[in-house]
Amino acid sequence: MKKILLTSLFGLFLSAFVSGQSINVVYQSGDTVTGPNWNDITSYIHFENSASGAEGYLAEKEDLSLASGHSSYFCWGVDCYPTSVFLATDTVDLNPGQVDSTFIGYLQPYDSQLIGHDGVSTIRYRIFNIADTSDKFEKVIVYVAGEQTSLSHTNVNGSDIYVYPNPASSDLNLVFENLNGAQGKVIIRNMLGSRVLSKEVALEGNFVQLDLNNIPNGVYLYTLEVDGLPVVTKKFSVRK
Repeated sequence: MKKILLTSLFGLFLSAFVSGQSINVVYQSGDTVTGPNWNDITSYIHFENSASGAEGYLAEKEDLSLASGHSSYFCWGVDCYPTSVFLATDTVDLNPGQVDSTFIGYLQPYDSQLIGHDGVSTIRYRIFNIADTSDKFEKVIVYVAGEQTSLSHTNVNGSDIYVYPNPASSDLNLVFENLNGAQGKVIIRNMLGSRVLSKEVALEGNFVQLDLNNIPNGVYLYTLEVDGLPVVTKKFSVRK
């Protein structure tokens, strides 16, 4: 009986070890990248296969919020994909210890007429193991194009929080990195302290967009809470 139990425990341990994370990021761009509105703005992710065997990987993008006139695309492996493609079709195969440096994310802050547009766009990138999709790495990049001054950045105990635009018209976007907790919430209050909007936030999602269409022009306070405790409170305005 002891032998069977030990064998079972060893099997569970081995299974957990085998299904562990193989993606070891060796280089990545910062959370925010900036550039002029007449040229592509780029971000990079380089990673190593830290598993004991060969693995295959895919990459994808998710346009969380694109400013007017902006579009995005990415390169992976031997191909660069058009703006309409969100999931790569080519697998990158890596041997143990091998590093891939082919992933490049691009923001195009200009339209089809090559007219540049200032603004802030947010894109989430994901690299994952095709044999085990839980073996993944996600990165949210905030692209700031041109002379954009509406991006607010706050660092609280090592956690980066970005909010834009300010003033806002129809939407308020929050991007957060390294927030530890089980549950988040964003609360908007007017200057009298009355709550006008509240939304639950999945902290692992790194991004939340608040609909302001039913909120009139004025000055407000937003508060980001983690597990019921306020992390940051800032002022912003709504202007339509």
